Amino acid sequence: MFKLGLDRHGVICESPKLFSDLTKLVKSDGGEVHILTGNSIDEKVLSELKGFDIVYDSLFSITDHHKILGTPITYSNPNNPWIDPILWDKTKGDYCKRNKIDFHIDDTERYGEYFETGFCIFDYFRRRFDWNLATSHKAGAFILSSAEDVYLKIIEISKGL
Repeated sequence: MFKLGLDRHGVICESPKLFSDLTKLVKSDGGEVHILTGNSIDEKVLSELKGFDIVYDSLFSITDHHKILGTPITYSNPNNPWIDPILWDKTKGDYCKRNKIDFHIDDTERYGEYFETGFCIFDYFRRRFDWNLATSHKAGAFILSSAEDVYLKIIEISKGL
């Protein structure tokens, strides 16, 4: 079973139709979809995902996770939490490792340093996916096309080419 991780802000929010279609493909193929976000999970986040017609199995918040762990958090405003930058940057990679995610799509390149699974940067403005597989040291890129093409490509990549 294929497990896909998707960032919310910067990925799903930038191209909701593409990622709605992609989540439905993964689910119809018997896979799992995990949404990972920095924000606390609240009604706004849930409503946004519902409005974008995103289907998913799990919704993970970096902020909520670190609240549970007791990590010191400060806020520059109510919607902008701050924790140790290294802890923040590695949290998604740790989540994906723990949950055996096969491939994760994000828009923050520095997170990739902490991933052992397939990791991909989605660049909405260039309509491009840049990926790497830490375990095999393989990397590449592909241009955005249909959700079906993206799904087939990430399946191929996650199998190590």
